[in-house]
Amino acid sequence: MQHSTIAAIATAPGAGGIAIVRLSGPESYEVAAKVFRPANPAKKVADAKGYTAMFCHDREVKQTELHRLETTSIKLADLRAAAPEGAELGEIGGTAIELMRRPYINYELVAKVIGRGEGVTTAMAQRIETEIRYAGYIAREERIIRDIQRHENVKIPEDFDYAPIETMTLESREKLAKIRPRTLAQAGRIPGVSPSDLAQLSIVLLKQNK
Repeated sequence: MQHSTIAAIATAPGAGGIAIVRLSGPESYEVAAKVFRPANPAKKVADAKGYTAMFCHDREVKQTELHRLETTSIKLADLRAAAPEGAELGEIGGTAIELMRRPYINYELVAKVIGRGEGVTTAMAQRIETEIRYAGYIAREERIIRDIQRHENVKIPEDFDYAPIETMTLESREKLAKIRPRTLAQAGRIPGVSPSDLAQLSIVLLKQNK
């Protein structure tokens, strides 16, 4: 065990903008170099001073590929030539992103026509698919979060009754009733309480405070 290379999640509990993965062991540098892209490509992780090295996520690769998919048009005939016989592809062509919003068209099929983006792994391709398919839902959740942040200091009465708010999940209502957060911000840090639940709670609280 003393010669093993170990990877562990070291992110502090609660909401935050930074995710921390701790790597330790004789092959930790090699593992990090394979999984992450260094923030400064000119330096190797093994040259970092001290015991901590920082890496950035492959966000640039993903954003570059999303831009390519958004600006590259594909003819329906070309897509049909690459797809399995009988596949449901729709009636017209379009940009790669527009096509990937259709239920039966994935990244791998599109890549057969326009090629695979540089640095796009299978795992990243799946993340790109998810982001494209659920872009509307993600945008909605982000709007909800922004709305909640504007009202995060709204106080919650100590005897507040969550039970009548049927637009919130039962799990959230039970957790909130048990933990009794004092503000909307505190409620948002409780695991299992979704942004949608917080939005419903904020609506009720703001109506009561008018």
